Amino acid sequence: MELLNTLNQRANSQCELCAASDGLTAFAVGPKPGDSADEFVLACTSCVAQLADPARIDANHWRCLNDSMWSDISAVQVLVWRVLNHLAATEDWPQALLDMLYLDDETQGWASAESKTSM
Repeated sequence: MELLNTLNQRANSQCELCAASDGLTAFAVGPKPGDSADEFVLACTSCVAQLADPARIDANHWRCLNDSMWSDISAVQVLVWRVLNHLAATEDWPQALLDMLYLDDETQGWASAESKTSM
């Protein structure tokens, strides 16, 4: 419960990916071990469902990453990078965002690491 409270405060009770305010939960960004809030994002049920099952990806939903890609939270940056890379295989627009996205070396390593999650 403390983790969820910390994430809600950090994200102003909005999904850190799409800014929805309903059905928020803590989503672990693997493969980092631990339970620090730095390794989680606050995500809505729609984002979590799509992250957990890439077959359910709705590319138009993820146009929100145009805003969330500028987050200063590393876990958010990691998920943005992973989703954009996944979408870039079938869509044209994600590559433009990837070209603008800057990740420091540590965050890039985390983003590129094999994850226990689907994305």
